Amino acid sequence: MPIPTAIPPPRPEPVREVCYQTLLSRIIDGTYPAGTRLDDDVLAAEFGLSRGPLREALNGLASFHMVEILPRRATIVSAIDQRSLREATTVLYVLVADAMRLTVGRLTAADRAALVAYRDTALTSDAVVRQTVRCCRVWTDFYAVIVNRLGNPEYDRVIRWIGPYARRFNWQIADLIDPTTEAAFELAEIEALLAGDVDALMTIWHEHTAVYIPGLVDGVQDHGGPLEPEVTGDTCAGRATAQIREAIADGTLLPGETLVEADLIAWLGVSRTPVRDALRRLSRQALVELEPGRPTRVAVIEEADLRNLADVAHVLRRTVAQLALRDRPEHLAAQLREGLADVTAAAPGMATTLAVGDLFHRLDTALGRGVYGQILEPIHVRGRFFAVRHPEAASDMTLDLAQQLVDAVETRDAGALDEALHRYFSFGGERRSVGRGRRDRAA
Repeated sequence: MPIPTAIPPPRPEPVREVCYQTLLSRIIDGTYPAGTRLDDDVLAAEFGLSRGPLREALNGLASFHMVEILPRRATIVSAIDQRSLREATTVLYVLVADAMRLTVGRLTAADRAALVAYRDTALTSDAVVRQTVRCCRVWTDFYAVIVNRLGNPEYDRVIRWIGPYARRFNWQIADLIDPTTEAAFELAEIEALLAGDVDALMTIWHEHTAVYIPGLVDGVQDHGGPLEPEVTGDTCAGRATAQIREAIADGTLLPGETLVEADLIAWLGVSRTPVRDALRRLSRQALVELEPGRPTRVAVIEEADLRNLADVAHVLRRTVAQLALRDRPEHLAAQLREGLADVTAAAPGMATTLAVGDLFHRLDTALGRGVYGQILEPIHVRGRFFAVRHPEAASDMTLDLAQQLVDAVETRDAGALDEALHRYFSFGGERRSVGRGRRDRAA
C-alpha cells in the first residue's frame, strides 16, 4: 500500500510553479537520482527564470527534503533513507487508522459510492494495482474520502506536508509489492468500512500497515542518513523561519498581525527570498496566513482550531511516546526529568502552564528530530500560542500532571503514560478517546 499523498505546491507565480512541479516529478521518477547536482544556470535557461524565482522553487523542494542546498556551492538531490520512511509511514498510517475508526458508520451515500468506484477500477489486475500504487490513487480515491468525512483539516495538513517525500517511496515500492496481496488488503478494508465493522477493519489495517508495509520499507534502498529537520540554523531561510516562529510563540507577534515583507527584511537582516521562503514554511505549519492578493498575517487560533490540533497531536504524540518508551526508555526518562526540573522552578500561573507544555513537547523529539519532531514542533508552537491568550483552557497544566508523566515513564507503565496524555489533551472536562473512536465525557 503506498503512502497517501497530495502535493501542495508553493504559492508562486505560474512559471516558478511549473519549475517546482517539473523538478519534483523528475526526482520522484528517478530522472534525477539521489546525488544529482542541479545547475542553476542550466535550470534558469530551461524554464526562463531569473535567479530569484529559481531559488525560491529550489527552496520549496528543499523544505520537503527533495534537495539539499549547499550555500555558495551546489544544489544536490537528497537521498532517501529507511528511518525517515518508517517514520513517515507510521505517521500517515496512524492518522488514517484514526480517521477510519472515527468515520465508520458515518459514511454518506456519496462516500460509499466513491469507495465502490475505487474498488471496481483500481484493483482489477496486477498491472492496474501497480499503477494505482505508482500514481497514489489510494490517497485521492480511497483515503481522502475517509479523511474528508472526518472533517478535521489538521489531518489533511499533516498528510500533505509529508506528501512530496512520500511520493518517492510510492514510486519505488510499485515494483516491490505483491499486487495480489496489496489488492486483497485494500478490498478487505473497503468491505469492512462499507459493513461498518470497526473491529475487523482495525485488525486488517494492523496486518497491512504493521506487518506487510514494513517489509516493503526494508526493500527500499537506503541511500543516506535520516531526514534532518526542515529548518536548520545554517541557512538564511532557516534562521528567518526560527526567529519568526519564536516571535509568534512568545507573543511578540500577535494573532492577526500583518507581516510586512519590508519590515521583516529589516528586522531579520536578510534579503527578500529567505523571508518569502520562511513565510511559505510557516504557512504550511499554519502559523501564518499566506494567500495571494491578501496581506500576510499571523494566524488566528480559535478553540475549534485547538481541538482539531489536539486530536492530531494526541494521536501522534501517543505514537512517538510509546515507541520511545519501548526503544529508548532511559533516554526518555532523563529528558523528562530535566523538563520536570523546569516545571518545579517555574513561577505559579502561566509560567508553570508553559513549562508543563514544554515538558510534554519533549516526547516529540524522544526519537530524534526526524519526521515526528518536524510535524509536532509547529503544533506545539500553536498550542503554546493559544494557551498564552486563553489560560482558562490550560487550567490542568500543573506540577501534578508533570509528575504523573515522569512517573509513568520511569516505571515504564504504558497505560499510565496514556492516561497522562489523555489528561493533557482534555479541554473543559471533555476528552478525546484515542483508540475507541469517540469523545467521552470525563468522569
